[in-house]
Amino acid sequence: MMTKLYFQGGNFMLPILVMWIFGLIIGFVKLFHLLRAEWQSRQVMRNVQSALREQNVRAALAICETQKDPVSTILTAGLIYANDNIADAEKAVTKCGQYSNGVARARYDLAGFIIVAALM
Repeated sequence: MMTKLYFQGGNFMLPILVMWIFGLIIGFVKLFHLLRAEWQSRQVMRNVQSALREQNVRAALAICETQKDPVSTILTAGLIYANDNIADAEKAVTKCGQYSNGVARARYDLAGFIIVAALM
């Protein structure tokens, strides 16, 4: 059924098919990276929690500093002030989270602009 419609469309259908395949590949790549980031964040959280159960803040900080994801950055901000005052640690985590949220929103705004511009 679909092949019949494709051949009836003629040469006009080839670019549509190519762009559909290209979009499908991009979607799968984005899904892969999203799932990988979620898995890495969970792994970092497990490692940090196990280090903190042993009362080893320095080891937890070292684990966070080796990673470059947003979760590790937020945890690093809190662990730096872990031995000082809990209120300072909470403020550091809040500020870092707000900054990471702002960066993510800027990326989403750019992606939304690109999608709208492509439709025009």
